[in-house]
Amino acid sequence: MKYKCVTGGFTKTGYLVDNPDFIKRETVYNGDVLECEGDYIIKNGVSLCHKDSIMGKYHFRKVDEE
Repeated sequence: MKYKCVTGGFTKTGYLVDNPDFIKRETVYNGDVLECEGDYIIKNGVSLCHKDSIMGKYHFRKVDEE
Protein backbone atom coordinates (compact mmCIF):
# COMPACT_ATOMS: atom_id res chain seq x y z
CA MET A 1 0.00 0.00 0.00
CA LYS A 2 1.26 3.50 -0.78
CA TYR A 3 0.51 6.91 0.69
CA LYS A 4 1.00 10.33 -0.90
CA CYS A 5 1.87 13.52 0.99
CA VAL A 6 -0.89 16.06 0.31
CA THR A 7 0.35 18.93 2.49
CA GLY A 8 3.31 21.29 2.12
CA GLY A 9 5.59 18.63 3.62
CA PHE A 10 7.47 18.31 6.89
CA THR A 11 10.69 17.17 8.53
CA LYS A 12 10.58 14.44 11.17
CA THR A 13 13.01 12.46 13.25
CA GLY A 14 12.26 8.75 13.27
CA TYR A 15 13.86 5.40 13.90
CA LEU A 16 15.19 2.99 11.30
CA VAL A 17 12.93 0.00 10.81
CA ASP A 18 15.90 -2.40 10.66
CA ASN A 19 17.67 -0.84 13.67
CA PRO A 20 15.39 0.88 16.23
CA ASP A 21 18.43 2.13 18.15
CA PHE A 22 19.45 4.37 15.23
CA ILE A 23 17.53 7.64 14.73
CA LYS A 24 17.56 9.59 11.46
CA ARG A 25 15.93 12.81 10.25
CA GLU A 26 13.86 12.68 7.03
CA THR A 27 12.16 15.40 5.00
CA VAL A 28 8.89 14.66 3.19
CA TYR A 29 7.80 16.92 0.34
CA ASN A 30 4.39 17.57 -1.18
CA GLY A 31 3.64 14.82 -3.70
CA ASP A 32 6.05 12.23 -2.27
CA VAL A 33 4.59 8.73 -2.55
CA LEU A 34 5.76 6.52 0.32
CA GLU A 35 5.46 2.83 1.15
CA CYS A 36 3.46 1.53 4.08
CA GLU A 37 5.09 -1.37 5.92
CA GLY A 38 2.58 -2.95 8.24
CA ASP A 39 0.81 0.01 9.84
CA TYR A 40 3.67 2.51 9.52
CA ILE A 41 4.52 4.92 6.70
CA ILE A 42 8.20 4.54 5.74
CA LYS A 43 10.67 6.76 3.84
CA ASN A 44 14.22 5.54 3.14
CA GLY A 45 13.90 2.94 5.87
CA VAL A 46 12.76 5.49 8.49
CA SER A 47 9.41 4.98 10.18
CA LEU A 48 7.61 8.35 10.02
CA CYS A 49 4.21 7.71 11.58
CA HIS A 50 1.33 5.27 12.01
CA LYS A 51 -1.00 5.46 9.01
CA ASP A 52 -4.05 6.00 11.29
CA SER A 53 -2.43 8.59 13.59
CA ILE A 54 -3.41 12.26 13.51
CA MET A 55 -0.18 13.02 11.65
CA GLY A 56 -0.80 10.21 9.13
CA LYS A 57 -4.38 11.28 8.46
CA TYR A 58 -3.41 14.96 8.11
CA HIS A 59 -0.37 14.63 5.84
CA PHE A 60 -1.15 11.50 3.77
CA ARG A 61 -3.82 10.01 1.54
CA LYS A 62 -3.92 6.44 0.28
CA VAL A 63 -2.87 6.04 -3.37
CA ASP A 64 -4.82 3.68 -5.60
CA GLU A 65 -2.35 1.13 -6.93
CA GLU A 66 -2.80 0.35 -10.60
